[in-house]
Amino acid sequence: MRILMNKKGFENWDDLGMFVLIGVILSLVIFFGLWTFYSVGADVRLEEAKSMSDKLADGVLENEFFRSEILSQNYYAEELMKDSLINEEVIGSGGDFYFNISIYQGDILLKEFVSGRQIFSLECFLPGDSTPQCFSRKFFVFSEDGKKYNVKILTGSNQLGGKL
Repeated sequence: MRILMNKKGFENWDDLGMFVLIGVILSLVIFFGLWTFYSVGADVRLEEAKSMSDKLADGVLENEFFRSEILSQNYYAEELMKDSLINEEVIGSGGDFYFNISIYQGDILLKEFVSGRQIFSLECFLPGDSTPQCFSRKFFVFSEDGKKYNVKILTGSNQLGGKL
């Protein structure tokens, strides 16, 4: 006996409808999965501001004491960024970052370091989605000779994260 093979690839035409239906369903699932994944945006502005604040706080301290060389006349914001391991080119380029460090002894301002886009000090506190996100912190620190300093740090970031 000789069995004839069906050269069309289908046993009967009813299977064609099910094949197309399953193909459409799988295509829609893949499309919506990819669309959902790539349409989600990441807003990391506040986290960047917190990270920069932590690095600057570490740059002010040395062995948990206040670094006295910070108050010298020849110590500028660039040296503080190097000691804090912050890339100077990132702060200066594009205008997406800002920091302000104020060092007080009592109510007397001893020194202030400012770098980046200075308008952020005002824009940070405005409502809206396109305004920079800022992080402010205050802490007391002692020098090795027992002097007490009040350090205020304000950092801001307006670098919107890209799509995932």
